[in-house]
Amino acid sequence: MAIKPTMRPRRRPLAQLREKLRRIMPGGGRFLRFAGSSAICSALDQLVAWILFAVLKKPMANRGFARILLATVIARCISLTLNYALNQRLVFTLDENDPEWQRAARRESLPRYVALSTLILCLSTLGVYLLGTHFGIPEWLAKIGVDFALFFLNYNVQRKWVFRNEVSINPKATKRSRGTSRSQ
Repeated sequence: MAIKPTMRPRRRPLAQLREKLRRIMPGGGRFLRFAGSSAICSALDQLVAWILFAVLKKPMANRGFARILLATVIARCISLTLNYALNQRLVFTLDENDPEWQRAARRESLPRYVALSTLILCLSTLGVYLLGTHFGIPEWLAKIGVDFALFFLNYNVQRKWVFRNEVSINPKATKRSRGTSRSQ
């Protein structure tokens, strides 16, 4: 009895992992890019907020909520500017070959981004304040927990509303998937 050699497909662990991630998490590459840009901006946001929490502690000793709000607003304004630019260019990419469409998309996405950021900022401030005053959790630790929870809300709203497919403002596009370039 002769044994026939079998042809085994070459194992490609990275390709298999990428395929599994696509099945588990459609748009996984976008999500990972979002997570990366969020991590960078979150680190900047946390650092600035922690510094401001400490700097403002004495001058605003009896105004806990106002101090947390001021520190959060300043830190967020700095980090959100960077985050919008990264998300627009690297995560929810625009058609790099069409500058007119980029400007039109920016006019639509920027007000949405500001509205979402304002909501997230309010939720973050309120969460940090409540966890700090009612549960005794240190502000810096509360900020990490609250902002981590808001991360998932932020991603979904940005994907579905802020940077949604804006075909209607790109007359050159016929069928356009968000995050991919149009093939000709």
